[in-house]
Amino acid sequence: MSIDTKPRHRDIDLLSGCEPYVIECFARQNGITPAHVHILMKRYGSRRTVLEGVIKEIDRARTVTDP
Repeated sequence: MSIDTKPRHRDIDLLSGCEPYVIECFARQNGITPAHVHILMKRYGSRRTVLEGVIKEIDRARTVTDP
């Protein structure tokens, strides 16, 4: 009998689109609305790191264009 050494935990870097409280918490942490989170998830996927990077880029672009 072989021993399975693979980790059996969920990938914590993924957001669950079907869990409203997860989306609301992520939106609150990043200063956007849950609707914006859903739009970004459809466009870029559900990886937290990717979404946070996109949000930072949007914020950076917004601050550069503001006088």
